[in-house]
Amino acid sequence: MRKDEFYSGATAGFPANSMPPVRATSMVGSGTGTRHGAGPRQQYREAMQEHQRAAEKGNRAEQEILGLMCLYGPQIYGDAVDRDLAEAHRWLWLAAAQGSLVARHLLRSIDPKPAIGAGQPALN
Repeated sequence: MRKDEFYSGATAGFPANSMPPVRATSMVGSGTGTRHGAGPRQQYREAMQEHQRAAEKGNRAEQEILGLMCLYGPQIYGDAVDRDLAEAHRWLWLAAAQGSLVARHLLRSIDPKPAIGAGQPALN
């Protein structure tokens, strides 16, 4: 499927050069309750706790996710998740030690020339 075919199907029934109606609310940063109960800040904190439990058990994918959440927190989740470079580095390093290329790339974005020592994953 070509890109123009995808978009034409997605916007069928709407006037040309217009976007489909989008709900004007966002989970990011509002901090208010939603129709599903807990507000977004609480939901993101709970998600981080769940990712952390799995990451602590050595789950590489969860370590990557947690590292990303710590690295790009406010950019993605608003004020619901703080940016914490030390925690991002910790989780990404653990994922990289298990062979994660994603984590290795992200570690380079934190420190382009890391000091590699004994027991650290090679980032090359």
